[in-house]
Amino acid sequence: MQIVQQGDWLKAARITGLNDHYLGLRFGVEPLNDLRPVAAVVQEAVALANADFGTCYQVSEIQIDERDKYSPRACRLMAYQMIEYAVEQGLVFHVQEPQAT
Repeated sequence: MQIVQQGDWLKAARITGLNDHYLGLRFGVEPLNDLRPVAAVVQEAVALANADFGTCYQVSEIQIDERDKYSPRACRLMAYQMIEYAVEQGLVFHVQEPQAT
């Protein structure tokens, strides 16, 4: 998988042969207002990655290529690995502070 940063966006391409996947995530403090099934999958993956890495990244917008065959598994993996990439690269976006529990 290839991941690139463009401003507040991380964009990933996963080419596996028959099925290619593109996922773009914009990070910010604005709440995600997306009713597509991919939004719930991405939110779940980002929440898991935030818990695993002790981060508080928040997705405010999602881009996908509508021509791609939708795969919840691929989107989940890509979103998680994008957070992992952000952590490894020390990327800082406009993010919310962690909430006290």
